[in-house]
Order: sequence, then structure tokens, then C-alpha cells
Amino acid sequence: MNLDLLAYSNRNCFIESLNQEFLATRGYGAFAYHSQNSILMIYNQYLNQDQSEQEFIKRVARHPLIGR
Repeated sequence: MNLDLLAYSNRNCFIESLNQEFLATRGYGAFAYHSQNSILMIYNQYLNQDQSEQEFIKRVARHPLIGR
């Protein structure tokens, strides 16, 4: 698998997990709170920190203004 495709797949999985956590926590998906650019910025923030994906996503869903 080429690295660009792998990175794209990882990003899509992250965004899907983020969206599902927002649905479970807030009743609306992540895009109800964030623009597409904001979601990509949140993903980049995730890549540049040390929390697990699940912990990071839960924190963002609890505090939806993070990443704006």
C-alpha cells in the first residue's frame, strides 16, 4: 500500500471516529460543530501530541471548541 493512501485511510478513520464520538456525546456529528478545515486542523493537532486517538477524540468531543 502506498504511503499517501495509508495516510488518507488513517485520516478518514480518525474523522469517522471523531464523528461517531460527537454523535454519542452530543447527539450531532462533528461537522455540526466544526468546518471541514477545522476537522483537518484537529487531525493535525492529534498527530502532533502524545495522547491515544481515543483519549484525544473524547477530549475534543467533550470540548467542541478545541481546534477552532
